Amino acid sequence: MEKVKIVSYEKKYNDGIVDCMIESSDYWGGSITFRTSREVDAWIKTMDYEEIFLALLEDRVIGICTLEKFWADRNVLYVGLLNVTPEFHGMKIGKKLLLRALEKSIELKKPELDLYTWAGNTKAVPLYKKCGFFWEKRDKNIRLVNYIPFIMNNELLKNYLADFHWYADYKREIILEPDGRPEGDFEFYDYIWEKDDKKFILSFEVKGHGLTKIDCEDFMIKMELKEKRAIVGKESKVLFKILNKSDKPLSVEIKGKDDEVVKFDFSESVEIENKKIIEAEFEVMNSFEVKNDTKRIPGVCAGLKINGKEIEFRKGIYPLNPLKIDLITKSEEAYENSYQKMFLEVENNLSYKTSFHVDLPEIPDFQSDQKSMEIDLDGFGKKSIQITGFLKGSAVIDGCLSYHEKGYPREMFKEKISGGFSTHGNTFLEENRGDKSIGLHAGRFEARYFSRRNQVGLTKDGVFLDFEPAFYPPKIGKPYSRELELLKPLSIECFSEKDENCIQMEYESHEYKSLKIKNRVYLGRDGLAKRKIILENTSKEVEFKDLWIADPFYSVEQNSYVPYKDGIMYARSDSDTFQINYEKLTENWIFSKGKNYNVGICWDKNLKIELNGFLFNLHHEAGNLKPGEKWESPFIYISIEEYDMESFRKFALKNSDPVTLPVFNETELVINGGNPVLKEDFDVYIRNELFSDFDGNAGISSKGHCFEKIQVKAQEKKNIKLLKSGKLDIIKEKLDNGNFKTHKKAVYPVVGTEEVEYSELSDGRKVVNNGKIEMKASEKFPNTLYSIKYNGFEWLENSYPEAGPFSWWNPWTGGIANYSDDLRQTNFMKEPFKVEYSEKKDNFGNVWKGLSLITEFKESEKYRGLEVRQNFLLLPGVELLSVNTELFNDTGKLLDGYRSITCAFLHLEEKFKSSWFKVEYDDCSRKYIAGNRENLIDAADKIIVGSDERKDKINIFSADKKTVLVGYSNILTLFVEFEQRAIIEHGQRKTLPPVFFAFSKKDIKRKLFSEILKIRF
Repeated sequence: MEKVKIVSYEKKYNDGIVDCMIESSDYWGGSITFRTSREVDAWIKTMDYEEIFLALLEDRVIGICTLEKFWADRNVLYVGLLNVTPEFHGMKIGKKLLLRALEKSIELKKPELDLYTWAGNTKAVPLYKKCGFFWEKRDKNIRLVNYIPFIMNNELLKNYLADFHWYADYKREIILEPDGRPEGDFEFYDYIWEKDDKKFILSFEVKGHGLTKIDCEDFMIKMELKEKRAIVGKESKVLFKILNKSDKPLSVEIKGKDDEVVKFDFSESVEIENKKIIEAEFEVMNSFEVKNDTKRIPGVCAGLKINGKEIEFRKGIYPLNPLKIDLITKSEEAYENSYQKMFLEVENNLSYKTSFHVDLPEIPDFQSDQKSMEIDLDGFGKKSIQITGFLKGSAVIDGCLSYHEKGYPREMFKEKISGGFSTHGNTFLEENRGDKSIGLHAGRFEARYFSRRNQVGLTKDGVFLDFEPAFYPPKIGKPYSRELELLKPLSIECFSEKDENCIQMEYESHEYKSLKIKNRVYLGRDGLAKRKIILENTSKEVEFKDLWIADPFYSVEQNSYVPYKDGIMYARSDSDTFQINYEKLTENWIFSKGKNYNVGICWDKNLKIELNGFLFNLHHEAGNLKPGEKWESPFIYISIEEYDMESFRKFALKNSDPVTLPVFNETELVINGGNPVLKEDFDVYIRNELFSDFDGNAGISSKGHCFEKIQVKAQEKKNIKLLKSGKLDIIKEKLDNGNFKTHKKAVYPVVGTEEVEYSELSDGRKVVNNGKIEMKASEKFPNTLYSIKYNGFEWLENSYPEAGPFSWWNPWTGGIANYSDDLRQTNFMKEPFKVEYSEKKDNFGNVWKGLSLITEFKESEKYRGLEVRQNFLLLPGVELLSVNTELFNDTGKLLDGYRSITCAFLHLEEKFKSSWFKVEYDDCSRKYIAGNRENLIDAADKIIVGSDERKDKINIFSADKKTVLVGYSNILTLFVEFEQRAIIEHGQRKTLPPVFFAFSKKDIKRKLFSEILKIRF
């Protein structure tokens, strides 16, 4: 392609750039970067480019290369985009563009040129390596670094390189894997040039991004460190090994250079006849946290003069304090006036067994007896130490933690720590006074005092809510007096108390002389309001005896959830909320789901709630109040909009991981005792939990003809005999109680009579078959269920028996595999892996059987001790697969917010463009066709995957609403991914909610899986 020329960007080429990128869209997974000249203009204006090079064939743009400042490191250039029209692949256009970028980097006197590509783009790697790039070992993508600009801009190196052609004489074995020659604790990239009988070698240390060795015809100089870790306060040495190969004395000057936290004050000049080792000491002033793995780490740096010509050597180190120490709290919400935990996580950076004395800082509003501690650690050992204290309010951790190695008290180390317990705090104060009302504003929410009945109502955006949640004035007694409903307050004021904004109404009782009552309502910006009542005896003589306080607030109404008996009852009608027996509430909260917002109410768990007319009441026993004494009630909370039902329940219980309870309707037909799996004859009856009499009837029928249609009356229980089994059946219910009629349909697995069979193939592959679905996995193919067969078709795309590059990924196994945000397939493949036949019981006692894929992390420093168990479980004869992940944390530390991601690559037909995935929305469903361009849809409730060439489909849905479902397709592949987050303490095992794959000839609405969604393991 001699007619191709490389030019710098000009605006006149915009249309050509658009054409080039559109023609290359298939190569980029179907995505199109620019569609118009205007978009190219906007792209140029928003980026900080050093240069943009274009490859032109006559006037046609056939290639683009951008050169820009590297975002992650100083004084480094970066190839942001390198693209060649697919028609011209293999014609060395990319090479011309890349070499021009190298020339420009040398011209700008930059030491390094980097580029990134996706893990699956291995076909471009040989070009990069031939141009002097080295492939850095990484898990998520391919980073390549090039030191040719450094070499070409140094007079000493350039002189020795003059005997070679840097490209033609460059000797490199081109292999499709990361580079890096290990030597001791370090890795190196070696540039080697050979011509005739001459050889020139340069070595660059990988993490420090610096030259550490020159080996030429006249001399060899090498910089050595014993290990990469350097401890603050401990002796550290560096060696310079010098060999003179010539017959003349070699003049060498070495002068140390400070670098970030490394102080290297050293200077020496020598004349070397043969060889010499120069030893020097450097000092690490402070530890250094590497926050970005793309940036070079601190290094031991030295300026050398070799026969009068200068060169810089640099070798990266990790400066560490003797003890790595963190004081952390969980990122989930903490609750005031409760015992909370934080964790002191320590790791010994010394190679020998050591004892440390640690002093903790004072933390306001967190009361703990653990102020200091003695910690014994093995060499490189680590521990997670739990610290428990009473949290009075929003505790902020901001101070210094100090420690020293026992026996060396003068060598005191301090670590700045920050964080805190995330509670519902208030934001700012704003008063709004009028003739009839006073408002406390916090963001979009307001607590407004109304003189009529002395109530404090809660509003959003200045509008009262449908439920009109409000706090009413307390009643004093017993017997209770209602005087405060009409009594004018002595004062109404807004103020801040411990960073919380409050509106307070103060009263003085007429019936209880000298008794002051303060009604305080606090309001947060997040819509959380809380009320406290304060009684104060201002008398000097009178003692009030046996005081009780009735604490009234407005009841929630329709669409209410209440913890009731053995579950959570859902009352849809507002009239039904007044028919509930509140004496049977089992927990201290009620929640209502509104049209545009949610309202939750909770109270102290030691109190009982009662319904009195249209208001709820709590009863406080204040007891005796002597002169001058005060009494304060516990808080009542009302939340507007902030929570969903599950998270508000956690807040009310002050428990981030409560036992999951089943949700049932106030009046409903109970099938099989609530167990959604039918495996034998079962009973049905009508359940009614309201006070009102029920004299209705219900009918139940099977769409799959698994049983005959049956009618059941109130107070009656009937047994249903199964006629068919081994399928997903849709059961229809009709309920008539004389007041309303309910129609409901739900999918129930009807278990077959055959057993789930286990078998093993001659090569060790394990197979499970339930009569409908067959699954396969192999211990030689880590972390992947590589095959699912249903109705004779394979449903998983895979690379079995070997992983390799594919699309964006390398390595890629396909199938169904689990990973995390920073644990990719590469990491899993390095760890011990096994496949086991498994048997699990769900929360209803149903036995599921299948395969467990188990990875035990032993190589990963961060996750050593973590066990990841993927369970693929079946019921006999049912076309339903449960996929769930178990995590066991034996890492010695808290895993806070661990992201468990499971990806299923689906194989649907040879004609890939007939494949699709469909997502259900509230108002429609949308089908995305594979094979045309890139589609990425997340936060779906359910995804259906199918092909125009197959009758069967897969309905994929999660048992937990917080599981994020993702559908993706491009011109090569289609997958469904689901992400789940977990907080796991050391020693804890956590089972994540299941995701189900239901095979069917029809699309099944998510709401039909309502019963299956109750299943947990």
